[in-house]
Amino acid sequence: MNILIAPDSFKGTFRSQKMAEMIKAALPAHLQKQAMMLPLADGGEGTAALIANHLKTKFYDVEVIGPYHEPHTARYYISGDTAIMDMASASGLECVSGKRLKPALATTYGTGQMILAALNHNVKKLLLGLGGSATVDGGAGALMALGAKLLDQNGNPISLGNRGLNDLHIIDIASARKRLQEIDFTLLSDVTNPLLGDNGAVRKYGPQKGVLQNDLQCYETNVSNFADCFGNEKTKDLMNKTGAGAAGGMGFGLATIGGKLVSGFGFISDLVRLDQKIKESDLIITGEGKVTETSFHGKVIGEVIRKSRAFNKRCLVISGGKIDLAFINKSNDNLLYVSLFDHSYEFDFIVKNTFNRLIKKLNEIL
Repeated sequence: MNILIAPDSFKGTFRSQKMAEMIKAALPAHLQKQAMMLPLADGGEGTAALIANHLKTKFYDVEVIGPYHEPHTARYYISGDTAIMDMASASGLECVSGKRLKPALATTYGTGQMILAALNHNVKKLLLGLGGSATVDGGAGALMALGAKLLDQNGNPISLGNRGLNDLHIIDIASARKRLQEIDFTLLSDVTNPLLGDNGAVRKYGPQKGVLQNDLQCYETNVSNFADCFGNEKTKDLMNKTGAGAAGGMGFGLATIGGKLVSGFGFISDLVRLDQKIKESDLIITGEGKVTETSFHGKVIGEVIRKSRAFNKRCLVISGGKIDLAFINKSNDNLLYVSLFDHSYEFDFIVKNTFNRLIKKLNEIL
């Protein structure tokens, strides 16, 4: 039996490469030699490193302003005339792991600084993964770092973060567009959501970043004001573009200065020849930190399940946290699923016990 191990990262604990290694090592001994590892990403954290592993690259570290305005070191990669980076490295939840979430303050300014650093290498192409953000500022911070003017009614720069968008009155993105006008700028989106609405950046993903249910409308209003201040029909079309809601609306914000939104999973899938490798396998094992409804909006889990079904292959889904079975197609006999931890535990407990849980669960099901 040929086994393809193709997980996403388990957010906040293990990158996809490490998870693939642990899954393989946890398989029953007679199956390990038949297993091939193919770590995946979809534009979320770890995307740049995964792409870099398939190319000849050099990495660079740069000091930026982190999500909560603190000094932070972000990493990007250069391969020939191409820069590769994750916004999560500069403005993601991984930057504030273990800290109290502050979504009103959270800014993408550091991502803009990282882009500027990469442009100093005279690149012609820029790949930016949009997942794993700590932010809901619509990409306003990144635009400001790139030279855009976001001003209040008195002509003063607005404050960083979602709360500053409430004061926004005038946007001038000419300088930011000029910086990138000669760059082939690709935005690798890990979701398919639009900017606004029940399925948009704030209402669908805000709670993951610390937005309280009672505050969702306030955050939504601020992002809506940000979009309205552009004041043109082309921008209105961008609001509803697939992936505009990625990274707290950063997909939309950077699309206004020429970024092209594409499926992060689709890009990675083509790069690693995923379809061919699924065809050659009998069982596909995938997984992520917690399988939820959002896992089926362009993310690794939902797309691997879809492809496995298309090729009539068995698929085992491993979720770090408890799976809500409402989102699992129970009519699919080729789909198996398992949760490693059905209750909430401290970070150290999860890291310490994940491998043993994998051994136990995989030996039970295989």
